[in-house]
Amino acid sequence: WLFANPALSNVDVKIGYLRQEVSTPPVLSNLDSTPEDIGIAGAKLGVDGNQTTGAFLGHKYSIEVFTVPVGGDLVAQARKALAHSRLLVLDAPARDILTVADLPEAEGAILINTSEPQTALRGEHCRANLLHTLPSNAARADALMQFLLKKRWTKLAMISGSDVADAELSVAFRTAAAKFGLKLAAEKEWNFEA
Repeated sequence: WLFANPALSNVDVKIGYLRQEVSTPPVLSNLDSTPEDIGIAGAKLGVDGNQTTGAFLGHKYSIEVFTVPVGGDLVAQARKALAHSRLLVLDAPARDILTVADLPEAEGAILINTSEPQTALRGEHCRANLLHTLPSNAARADALMQFLLKKRWTKLAMISGSDVADAELSVAFRTAAAKFGLKLAAEKEWNFEA
């Protein structure tokens, strides 16, 4: 008996990976360096894994990386990436993700945020064409506070950084602590001066 299987069909999935390069601060230790292909290597590995299984079903998966240097033209590269594929992985800061999501060319596309935990992207700045693969700062803070509550560590101290991302994470920690009835006994800002 032979049955027609709709899963066994020719499927060609092209994926675009748009990466906005950003200036990064120096690492605390040369032993803890960030790989140059961080994110990209994982995406390629995922596509290779899908291709291995998909080959049996007549599926083909491919990925093309589009990189925007610091100060480069994000919109031009985003348009080029969206012309290549309607499935676009975004590795960029929140403001750049929103810029791409709001492009007319992005209407109806599936954009996947892989690098930005900003809570506002899942709330007030949510876009219908934007999905997220990592937890928001609020979700991470909730998880940490639930763990601390389980351990009965209810009196906490918080040291926060001075940049914008640190400030948002601090707000998420304060909000989650209040939600779970934990007290911040002390707070201090670390300014990274010797």
